[in-house]
Amino acid sequence: MANIPTHGRWCGARTYPTICQFCRSSVFYFQRNCGSKVFFNDLGGDGPVHRCDEYIEFISGPFEVEREYTLRVRSNYQQQIQKPEAFRIVRSDPDGTSQIEDLGVIRELIRYVDISKRCGIERSDSVGMGFLGKLGKGSFGQITVHVGDLSQSDTKSYTFYVETQRIERLRLERRQLVFFRLRPKTLPSRAGDVRHAWVCADIYHP
Repeated sequence: MANIPTHGRWCGARTYPTICQFCRSSVFYFQRNCGSKVFFNDLGGDGPVHRCDEYIEFISGPFEVEREYTLRVRSNYQQQIQKPEAFRIVRSDPDGTSQIEDLGVIRELIRYVDISKRCGIERSDSVGMGFLGKLGKGSFGQITVHVGDLSQSDTKSYTFYVETQRIERLRLERRQLVFFRLRPKTLPSRAGDVRHAWVCADIYHP
C-alpha cells in the first residue's frame, strides 16, 4: 500500500473556516506550500473530506495532518467562537507604495459605495473626479478580508474597494475564502488632505 503523506507546520499548512463555493456549506479550507489543498467538513487529522458533487473533482487524494497542528487549530477555532475578544485583529492600511497579495476570508461586504461622496468631491467637480480616475467613474463596492489562519492567534484585516461587477460575477459573499491582490491609491479626504486606500487589482476563489 502506498504511503499516505502527512502534512503539518513544516509544509506551511494553513487552515481557514469558510464556505464551499459550490454548495455553500460551512467547511474548513486546508492548504500546503506543496500546492495541494482540500476542504474538510470538520477539524480532524484525516477528515472528513468535504464531498459535494461539484467539489469532488478538486480533491487531490488521501493524506493525513499532523496531530499537534490539528489540536492547535481546533483549540484556536473554539476560542475564537467562545472568546473572540482574546484574538487581536490588526487593520493593515497602505503606505502608498507597496502592493500586497494574500489569502483570507471575507468578513464584511458592501456591494456599492459612493467613493466621491466619501472623499467630499461633488460629481460636478471635474478636477476632483479626474483625480479619482476609475474610482469616480465606475461602480465599486467595499470588502474587508481577514488573513491569518487558525493556527495563528493574530489576524490582519484589509479593507479595499473592488468593482461591483466583479463582486457579482464571482458571487462574492461573507465567509468565502479568496485570494486577493491589492494596490495603494492616493485619495483626497474631507479634511482637505490626502489618504491612502486599498484598491483590488485581482480577486478569485482558491
